[in-house]
Amino acid sequence: EVYPESVDAKLLPVAPATFQLLYELRGTNARFLSPLQAAAIQTIVSNPGHSFLVVLPTGSGKSDIVYLTSLYEFKNRRVTILVVPFVAL
Repeated sequence: EVYPESVDAKLLPVAPATFQLLYELRGTNARFLSPLQAAAIQTIVSNPGHSFLVVLPTGSGKSDIVYLTSLYEFKNRRVTILVVPFVAL
C-alpha cells in the first residue's frame, strides 16, 4: 500500500496489537510519531513474508519501524535480516 504524505490519520486502520508492540518497546505512554509510521508498522505486521521499502522524512520514526517489526517477528519465532546503512550512501 502507498500512503501519500497528506493522508488523514483517522483513515488509517491500526490494530490494537500494533499499539501493544509500541508499548512493549517504549512503554505505555508511547505514541506513534506520525500516522505514516503507524501505517507502515501495521502494513508490515499484517503481511508476514513480504518485503517492504518504507520511505519517510527525517524524524518520522523509521528506526522504531525497524525495531517494532523485528520485535513482532521475534515474538512469532521468525527470522528477520536487517540491513541498516549508518552512513549515507
